[in-house]
Amino acid sequence: MSVLRLRGPRSRQLGLLILVLVAAVLIAPTRAFAHAALVSSTPANGSSGPAPSTIKLTYNKTFAVVSPGIQLLDGAGKPVPTQLAVAETTATLTPKAPLGPGSYGVKWTVKAPDSHPRSGAFTFTVKAAPVPTTSPPAAAAAPAAAASTTSSTQPDLATTTSVPVPEVAGERLSAALAAPSTTAYDLLGAIGRIVLYLGLTAVIGALALGFFVARASAREAQWTVLLARRASLAIALGALIWLIADVGLLAGPGIPWPWKFSAWGSAIWSSFGLTIFCALVGTGILVRSRGPRFAKTDTWMRTPVGVGAATAQPAPEDHPYVAGRLDPRTAGPILTGVGLVLVGLALNGHSQGSSPLIIGWVANIAHVLAAGVWGGGLLILLALIARRTKAKDPALTLDAVLRFSTVATIASIAAGVSGVILAAVELPSVGALVTSAFGRILIVKVLVVAAIAAAGAYHHFVLLPQLEADPSAAQSTATWKLLRYEAVGVAVVLVLTAFLVSASYT
Repeated sequence: MSVLRLRGPRSRQLGLLILVLVAAVLIAPTRAFAHAALVSSTPANGSSGPAPSTIKLTYNKTFAVVSPGIQLLDGAGKPVPTQLAVAETTATLTPKAPLGPGSYGVKWTVKAPDSHPRSGAFTFTVKAAPVPTTSPPAAAAAPAAAASTTSSTQPDLATTTSVPVPEVAGERLSAALAAPSTTAYDLLGAIGRIVLYLGLTAVIGALALGFFVARASAREAQWTVLLARRASLAIALGALIWLIADVGLLAGPGIPWPWKFSAWGSAIWSSFGLTIFCALVGTGILVRSRGPRFAKTDTWMRTPVGVGAATAQPAPEDHPYVAGRLDPRTAGPILTGVGLVLVGLALNGHSQGSSPLIIGWVANIAHVLAAGVWGGGLLILLALIARRTKAKDPALTLDAVLRFSTVATIASIAAGVSGVILAAVELPSVGALVTSAFGRILIVKVLVVAAIAAAGAYHHFVLLPQLEADPSAAQSTATWKLLRYEAVGVAVVLVLTAFLVSASYT
């Protein structure tokens, strides 16, 4: 019998193993999960002086240089050829040719072993070396004085060569430093996260409907569980795509990433690797588990037109719909799989920089779970409506929508509160909302979520009462149309979240 079937003593053994793993992560020192941050540079940011022979960057912990790497840019924003050396917490750039007078910028992207890549930049100015002078012979003193009188309007050589860089060159350098350090691997990682979040959202939504919303037939309950198990495959696929993207970033130039074993080791032996491990093991549990099972009952639901509450009545023998839901007592394996994926995601992201760390983790898990119930439940509800529409029983469809509206309201509030907590512990300052990529994406996400919440409120307080009083085809069409718009908004939020995870807030 496979361990992943989670029955009997082996189920308890695996559960204990997972608890030990999670506990080990939770008691790990907070500093082990910090991001790599630049603490000093030589030349210093904004400094001005003679041309340096080397440029040193010192970080707060060991790191790996990831694509596009550490680059020296000239005043026109073009790369300057350099050699890079990394030792412990220091990176050293050595220009291949002496630097001339002008403005320069250093743009860097690095990754700590237990966090995602971070980028930054700083600038410095190289001044021209002064022109050496010698004392003129005494005999030439008079001619020299005369010459100085006639050439007093000519600029001094040292002053001429150290004039500020033209404004257009400064703008180009600033634009090059401010440009996102996005590579194909960054986009691939975002695709992986989108697939993973979509799968997890569908799993959570299907389970939420089964446990709290859909009073369904045995056939529908089986469909719900099967849908959750199949959607879980997207979690594994997204995790693998994300892993490949991370290895590609770590590999850098030289040996292709599939054969650069050091990059694989760095990716796997980190908190990110633990995230991927949790996602894959959680998927295995979800796919192999047979629960939760349907709670059988002898009643079915009938909601007469104009009556707010559904009433239980004896079920005809040939009627396919009954009043039962998924039985939580049989849900241990599938809930364990979902919980493992949620814990894994909490171990990789901006919440790693929160203090205390446990607040960031708990808020992260609560946020993803609540968003899954809200957004994923909405997506699965549309599929359930499509199934029940074929049954031509509007009472059953209305019952599911009414129940989900209450659950979605609670979940949306929980998602909003946990999201505010996450923003508070992750953002270094309020100003970072507008000055950082993380803040700007977060603002867009909040606006989209607010639009979905507004549509949900209109749906809950206006359309549903109308539909309950008159479940006609015309009224139903307006309700289902708004639900589809909300589902599109959920998809947009998933995409924004995938990019938000790796966005810089510095």
